[in-house]
Amino acid sequence: MVAGGLLHDIGKIEAYTSDGMSPLMTDAGRLHGEIVIGHDLVRGLIDDSPDFPPELSKRLRHIIVSHHGMREKGSPVVPMTREAIIVHYCDDMTARIGAVDDAEKATPPARAGRVASS
Repeated sequence: MVAGGLLHDIGKIEAYTSDGMSPLMTDAGRLHGEIVIGHDLVRGLIDDSPDFPPELSKRLRHIIVSHHGMREKGSPVVPMTREAIIVHYCDDMTARIGAVDDAEKATPPARAGRVASS
């Protein structure tokens, strides 16, 4: 689960580039997507390690391909193991917290004497 949490977005290193101000999709990112690229990167590293346990390979690669949680959100498959479900929900939670942080930054501070509603 820890390895899956660390590697679930590894495909982004080849799916995106930057012009210095904002991320841009690479040709590989547009053609294959970050999930497929990440799976291929991890699969290649595993294939280069002949003693890597086959069951661990299968479970780790499942975390990567299922971490978006639903096919509608880009996952080729839905999470089907405990580890994959945990990584999916942690990834989803960090995205939601990031959205809250962005909204707070975009909201002007309350003036003195006024109480912000919750």
